Amino acid sequence: MRAFIIKITDLVMSVVIVAATFFGFAWLGETGAIGGFIAGAAASGFWFVLSAIYQNGNTLIEQNRDVIALLEEQLDAASNRQESVDSNTTV
Repeated sequence: MRAFIIKITDLVMSVVIVAATFFGFAWLGETGAIGGFIAGAAASGFWFVLSAIYQNGNTLIEQNRDVIALLEEQLDAASNRQESVDSNTTV
């Protein structure tokens, strides 16, 4: 469901580029169209970067879920060993 929402938002942000271009043209003519395109592209580009980071982050987590679980187990084991050492050395 999240991926679907992100894809829809990506489409909407693509439309923002076109809408900003038309709005700029209607307001200031050719110069406004160029400015509107640049403004729309900058706003949409920011969203596309955040969207890509989110999607790639989830992909990395899914691919490395086993490694993460192993690291968590090792961290728990090390913590338990440290607790047992601390309880044995307490006077």
